[in-house]
Amino acid sequence: MSSSIPTTPQIKVYGQTHLYLTTPIYFQLVVLKDSAFAWVASHGNEVLQNLAVAMPPVSYGGRDSSLVPPATTLLTRNVNELSKQLGQKLARKFNKQFLVSLNLPPITDQGLIAFAEKKLVAFIKEIFEPSSTSS
Repeated sequence: MSSSIPTTPQIKVYGQTHLYLTTPIYFQLVVLKDSAFAWVASHGNEVLQNLAVAMPPVSYGGRDSSLVPPATTLLTRNVNELSKQLGQKLARKFNKQFLVSLNLPPITDQGLIAFAEKKLVAFIKEIFEPSSTSS
């Protein structure tokens, strides 16, 4: 019979809200040991509709940032792949598995998408690289 050593779960949850023009955009990051779940939603779209997962790129010789991170869509209500594409960017940048749920209005301008991505990356940097954001 094997014995096990009890461990304390290391799950941390962070949240922020930013205004895009007059619309609140909600950000939540759930950090686990080697992965993270990022949820982004606009006011009125606070649901889990678009979910994708992406892994950091790995080649046989080690990490290769020129490779496209493997990713797939797990849950979707439309044909866009914004959650998947954002997950790939985050997996490459932070070298972690990312689950991403990007829930913005069905007709979203590129400005809102760029805003959400920029704020999310800055938010994640605050968590994973705290020394790089304090200047």
